[in-house]
Amino acid sequence: MPIGELPGMSLLPARPWFFPKAEPPTVNSVRVDDTTTPRRLTIATITAAPKQLAPAALLTSSHQIGEGLVPVVVGRAVDEAVGPGNPIALLSWIGVLALVFCWLSFSYRFGSRIGFLGMNSVQHDIRMLVTDKLLSPAGLGGPGMRIGNRLSVATSDTTMLATSMGLGIYGPAAVAGVLVCAVVLLTISWPLAIAVIVGAAGILFLGDVLGGALRRRVGTQQAAIADAAGTATDLVHGLRVIKGLGAQETAATRYAGVSANALTAAVRAARSQARSLAVLQILSGVFVVAIGVTAGWMALEGMITVGGLITVVMLTQWVMEPIGSMAHIVNFFWNPGIAAATRILDVLRAGPAVTERPNAVELARTVGGRGLHLFASGVDVRAAPGEHLVLGCDPAARSHWAGLLARTTESTDSTVTVTDDGASSREVDLAEVTLASARRAVLVVPHEAPLFEGSVLDNVTLGGDRPPEPVLHAAACDQVAEMLPDGLDTDVGDQGSHLSGGQRQRVGLARALYADPDILVLLDPTSAVDSVTEDAVARETLALRRGRTTIVLTDSPAWAQHADRTDHVPVLTSSTPTEREGR
Repeated sequence: MPIGELPGMSLLPARPWFFPKAEPPTVNSVRVDDTTTPRRLTIATITAAPKQLAPAALLTSSHQIGEGLVPVVVGRAVDEAVGPGNPIALLSWIGVLALVFCWLSFSYRFGSRIGFLGMNSVQHDIRMLVTDKLLSPAGLGGPGMRIGNRLSVATSDTTMLATSMGLGIYGPAAVAGVLVCAVVLLTISWPLAIAVIVGAAGILFLGDVLGGALRRRVGTQQAAIADAAGTATDLVHGLRVIKGLGAQETAATRYAGVSANALTAAVRAARSQARSLAVLQILSGVFVVAIGVTAGWMALEGMITVGGLITVVMLTQWVMEPIGSMAHIVNFFWNPGIAAATRILDVLRAGPAVTERPNAVELARTVGGRGLHLFASGVDVRAAPGEHLVLGCDPAARSHWAGLLARTTESTDSTVTVTDDGASSREVDLAEVTLASARRAVLVVPHEAPLFEGSVLDNVTLGGDRPPEPVLHAAACDQVAEMLPDGLDTDVGDQGSHLSGGQRQRVGLARALYADPDILVLLDPTSAVDSVTEDAVARETLALRRGRTTIVLTDSPAWAQHADRTDHVPVLTSSTPTEREGR
């Protein structure tokens, strides 16, 4: 089995007319619990697509069996055709040899094709599992992960783990090749057969032992690559600010440092892999040479025939391939797969940042507006239904309370309750309702709302069919459209990269106004716009929100001037130790 051809599996020929069309792959769900180890996850990944794995392993094993039969056919041809000088028998054996080559070529190509289909299906399944976890509405508890780290786990690590399926595709083929060699040698000399089986098992065991260092190196490499990706994402996202501060050289130096760390980790992993593979290859070569020397001695002693000697010599040369394949399989599929599974498990095992209670209820939308009561870290804030409140506080408090109101953060000493209308004194704790309905009732807009690729209008309406003109005017997005080449149809770019900071803020505010939530919480919504525009946006936004509760977390005088009420709370000195923050 030519392992060196594995990277080219995607270049396999198209399906011929005589080969049945493959059905959509069936992938078993990969389940993870507290008892799942990296090894178990890797094994579960290898066996996740049985409808592709079984025929692929069968065909690649058939290929190796055909490879092993070639020396047998040649040896029989020597004994039964070349030795006696029988041309008819020679032509017959040549025909048999041609059939064997046709079959082994067909088996490898289509076995690899089916296996590659299953491998890609498993990769998609694992990637969706990781992505669903990263994008869960309940958030991701534990230490925060930068965007680059998340991207690395969802792409590079899932690809590496799915590639471990190659062990299930080509591993049985390597074992079948060794067994064929042992069976053929058993008909010639049982000591040689036993030596082949014992030697192959020893090489597999040694490969797993030597792979410990490799697995650690690959894990370090992946972490360094994720760190470099995270730094690159941060730099691109803040490129305008970096240029404004004149910090391009400092930013470039920082990225060069993390990039060099990633390169160093990659080189160390490659060296570890090369050393492990070299040791296994040397041992394999020594073992095979020993088998060949022993067979030559047996031929000289008359213990085997000339055809038998040719068969043993050819098998000795060929058996290096399946034995060497075992070393390749362990180093290229098994060890990197376990390293990737370790990083993936860190994500899949992370608990939610917030939990939805089993008996959570739906919070119906109200026509008369909602009031809000926030009690956090000893600070008591109330907003009556339909009231516009500007709440001045320090940046740490703004972020802390925005997380509580958005239900991305939980804290044992904080509560958020809402009332249906002014006539009802009953307060409903947001922790008692479903996450979806809580976030529909209380919409929190961050300092810089994330934008999606598409036009300005698409980012505002998100597919809605209501007229967008009122919210565009309130957020001064109509002015933004006048400055853009295609107006509202202008593409905003990845994360709004084609817009300035102030333009991104206004598009995000327009989207929030278009959603028309019962309670709208704005976190420094106009910090990147000029004072004249800020005053107009504050006035028009609060006018548009008449009858709906609006809370603005800011120290801006413009918002305070147009609000119904302003308040200022003390500096947030600390947060409770039991708080879990989602990223």
